[in-house]
Amino acid sequence: MSLAPGDAYETPWVYYAYGSTGLDEASGRIHAWLRSLPLHPTRPRRVLVNTWEAAYFDHDH
Repeated sequence: MSLAPGDAYETPWVYYAYGSTGLDEASGRIHAWLRSLPLHPTRPRRVLVNTWEAAYFDHDH
């Protein structure tokens, strides 16, 4: 990416976690942090189940 003089570019935020015992620990830390945010919903949410790949588009059988 090239910017002209005076132009600005804002990068997206990056969040990361480290786990000394592997990905499960790192994932758990990220999830715990997300759940601690004030805007994180505490009520149950809808779940979308994507069956297109699993059923190979044959939903009648």
